[in-house]
Amino acid sequence: MRRSTIRILPVLVTLSIAMPGLSANTIVDPQLGFTLTLPDEFLPRPDLIGVKPDLVHAFQFGRITEGDTPVLLLIFRMRGIIDRDRLTMQSMPEDFKGSLFVVTWRGIEVDGILTPETVNGIHVNNNIVQIPLRREAIQVNLVGRADREESLQVLLRRVLDGLDGESNWLPSLLPPSIAGSQNYGIVLICVAIVGMIVGLAIFWFASRRFSMATVSVIAFALWLIGWQLHNNRMREVKLASSVLQMLGIAGGLLAWFLFMMRMRKQKQVQKGALDFLANK
Repeated sequence: MRRSTIRILPVLVTLSIAMPGLSANTIVDPQLGFTLTLPDEFLPRPDLIGVKPDLVHAFQFGRITEGDTPVLLLIFRMRGIIDRDRLTMQSMPEDFKGSLFVVTWRGIEVDGILTPETVNGIHVNNNIVQIPLRREAIQVNLVGRADREESLQVLLRRVLDGLDGESNWLPSLLPPSIAGSQNYGIVLICVAIVGMIVGLAIFWFASRRFSMATVSVIAFALWLIGWQLHNNRMREVKLASSVLQMLGIAGGLLAWFLFMMRMRKQKQVQKGALDFLANK
């Protein structure tokens, strides 16, 4: 699915007060498929769960004094996966007043949204990052005072470093600036198609020069190499694995087909020679 509507929640800041709690430490969410290890300063805020739909985890960074504005970490479920389409200012709502930024999570570039708000006369920033988890995407919101944005960005980096889970986006061998391009997937598909065509052409010529046993061994070797690479999570390696496996199967079938055609032709030649000798 495409990205869900961005959840902007300044109202939660007005609901937050300093409250005692235990260190959040490590959170394990088997339903959404992620673990989150937070700095000890984060305190759970179970009182905020349910205030907004799909809010599944809430934390407060440190303790605050009366009248101060807390830093809140809010995690929402997105009820679906997200694709690799990058966010642009053109894709944002017309009344959007914030800005976009890019952060890296587990070697993958993901889009971030900074939304400024004013709560009780205090300027706050809502830093939003949508994480492409395999089971279901989540949205991480880090909300705090606007005049502490530099500290918020550092804290957001620490939060993302502690977030672990399997993504539906495969990591890439190439730099994120290249792998994150919208046309990169098309390039990979084109390379795979060309590789299949070239590979089948090589099998065609090899089948005409070598025995079926030799070509079959080569085909099986390619399939086996592809199978060995199948568990690798790198995007390019995953594609190469699929191409090798398909090429191994297709090459073996092609070799068998050409061998049968060759045998049939030889039988026809032999039969023609025998008929010629019988007629004499």
